[in-house]
Amino acid sequence: MTQYLDRLARELRAVVSQRPAPAELGEAVSRLIMPWIPHDGSCLQGMHPMTAIGSFAFAHRLNGEYNRVRTHEIYLGNAPGRPDNLARDRVPVHLVDAGQTRRLPDGTRKLLVRHGMSGDLRVVLRSAHGVWGMLCLQREGRGRSFGAADVERVTHLIPPLAAMLRDYVMTGPLIPAGPALSPGVIVVRGDNTVRSVTTEAAAWMRELYPGGRPPEAAAAEYAYSVSLAARARLRDPQALQPLTCTPSAYCGRWVTGHAQPLDEQATGEVAVIVQAAGGPLLLATLAAWYGITARERQVVEHLCAGEAPKRIARRLDVSVNTVNGHVREVYRKTGLAGRDELAAVIAG
Repeated sequence: MTQYLDRLARELRAVVSQRPAPAELGEAVSRLIMPWIPHDGSCLQGMHPMTAIGSFAFAHRLNGEYNRVRTHEIYLGNAPGRPDNLARDRVPVHLVDAGQTRRLPDGTRKLLVRHGMSGDLRVVLRSAHGVWGMLCLQREGRGRSFGAADVERVTHLIPPLAAMLRDYVMTGPLIPAGPALSPGVIVVRGDNTVRSVTTEAAAWMRELYPGGRPPEAAAAEYAYSVSLAARARLRDPQALQPLTCTPSAYCGRWVTGHAQPLDEQATGEVAVIVQAAGGPLLLATLAAWYGITARERQVVEHLCAGEAPKRIARRLDVSVNTVNGHVREVYRKTGLAGRDELAAVIAG
């Protein structure tokens, strides 16, 4: 087992270093884990480390319609399969087995039958430092359900896949190649269909999902693959505002999305706002992915506000050498050359 997992980690790192397109990376991940857990479809999703909402994904032969409806069902019912709930469980795995019909809600059973599925297996990729993503595996046909052995085996994939996601994020350019598009809005109906997409949002969809898909189709994939609209309707007072942050490795620049219900009951339409990431949100996200410490992040905030190292040292009651040491460490972790580049990144 150890030999396979060590080899898997090396091969995943090698694949990421080649900077493949999302579809190619999805195929590679599925192929590499197939000997460990046979499956028919897969989706490796990277999440926002603070909100556990999907930010980007690599799918291969995934039954997208089943996955979309199943995700919506999970959020509406506050089921154990919700990633933020799973992340707190001792074993962060959720199993849907068509063979256990007595234990399944009627809607889930009908959904499996309608799409010819025998089950799905989801595991949250977490570590001591955060929640990095989720792996979803699907099986089709009768008599091919996942079982207890698969649940045990999938937990061993958590460290190598979480490391792969972090490697992937850090392959992207931190400094955007050009000016950002204007913010766009996607309006999602209560039945989880897209009602409208602004011209600006359609432009973002072409950036995020190149390939000529209609803006409404791409907008539906964006709004539901990251579960923004569904999460926004929960109105969880203990949760952060529903938001996500897609890395520059995926689309050339960091892009944020957040959702707000358009009615007081949070049962109807939801507005999903898509725009270039910047400011405190981007800094917090980069800190998580790049391993920037709380003190280093604090120094960066003051530095980007135009303060000199001496003033920062007085504010934080540390020496100038300490401040400069934190700055050098941030440059080392991010690969940035100086304050101007750092300020450009945080500005978005």
